Amino acid sequence: MKVLLPLLFISICQGKFLSEDYDTLYLQWLAKYSKSYTTKSDFHNRKQIFIDNIKQVDKLNQEFNGKTRFGLTKFADMTLEEFKHRVNGGQPKQKVENIHSQSSLKPDRKVSLPLHVDWRDSDFVSDVKDQGACNSHWAIAVADALETSFGIDYLIDSGDLSVQQLVDCVPKEPMTGCHQNIDVNTTLTYVMQYGIQDDDSYTYMGYEQPCQYDKSQVIYTPGGFEAIKPLNDQDFKTHVVDRPIIIEVEADTELFQFYQDGILQNRVPDECGQYVQHKMVVVGYDDQLGYWLIKNSWGGDWGEDGYVRIGYSTPPGQCGIYQRPMAIKGYSQP
Repeated sequence: MKVLLPLLFISICQGKFLSEDYDTLYLQWLAKYSKSYTTKSDFHNRKQIFIDNIKQVDKLNQEFNGKTRFGLTKFADMTLEEFKHRVNGGQPKQKVENIHSQSSLKPDRKVSLPLHVDWRDSDFVSDVKDQGACNSHWAIAVADALETSFGIDYLIDSGDLSVQQLVDCVPKEPMTGCHQNIDVNTTLTYVMQYGIQDDDSYTYMGYEQPCQYDKSQVIYTPGGFEAIKPLNDQDFKTHVVDRPIIIEVEADTELFQFYQDGILQNRVPDECGQYVQHKMVVVGYDDQLGYWLIKNSWGGDWGEDGYVRIGYSTPPGQCGIYQRPMAIKGYSQP
């Protein structure tokens, strides 16, 4: 099997797949992502979906002409409808309207904006998490943002904070933490009241269980949080400079299903971004190339080592990144 792996790499890099390579590509892809199926019928059904997706990836690469590259990600054996269901947790999407009639949180101080920000350089950004089969992106995004906020406040690495605590304990319908898209406001309201433990004391299981909160193990409570409404890219940068920002995007599209690398831009205006649902964290930006650096929760084997770069644009932003951003405030001494 190892001698076949270069073919998959070469085919992806060239952005064009040949029909005679389909069987080989499928076997290589199965090996790369350790995929297996319970029945021979499922194996062949998934293979046909995989082949259909090869053609879709080819089409996307031609349309984006190298500016963004798409490939055979770990979601390549899923139909678009299956991928949508995975991202949304089976919940219907709701259109976001009139977000820009709301007030915007302005930084308390004037900020001299650098041309490039990457909070990973601070060593306060944890490794990319993988939500697995649990639809816990909302909890991971909050935990990710809190980890960096902790580092900024205390100048030490917090380690991974407990996603599982949020999945189990944030107020919601019983046993829906892996299936319900909990809003960021509800999640951070809970954290402000109870604080958050680290992953060592409350480890991620990838499924919901009864709440096992232990107040004695809490290591961080932020100073507050507030929704922001950026008027433009420049306005949004003033917030990202202070600390990473939690955002929601419309991620249940083929653009995210097959994203490999590059700067993601809509092919046509409003292609995505009207129905935001998936939580991520903006950890930086770059003025020279014009993009936001965004941390996802699909593991380090998706996108650019778990990240996606999304291009600058006017509100509501590419894929809706300006629709519902949330800023965490630093710790306040009593």
